[in-house]
Amino acid sequence: LQSLAGRFGTTEVEFRDGTLWLTRPDREPARLLPMTADGLFAVERVEALRVKLTGKRMEMLRVGAAKPQVIARD
Repeated sequence: LQSLAGRFGTTEVEFRDGTLWLTRPDREPARLLPMTADGLFAVERVEALRVKLTGKRMEMLRVGAAKPQVIARD
């Protein structure tokens, strides 16, 4: 999990206390909850959002969106 942490545009994924946390501007940090072994996470308290981390990019998958928002790692 630690290797997936990093900055993706204005969003930061931090590794702390053995888990990943998503920090976005003007929002409280939210814990990422692992869903699959290939890097798909649920976002705590945000039912309509999933995050996929590959190490080089982050894909933000919103319910109802045609395709994910892809953000390269800084």
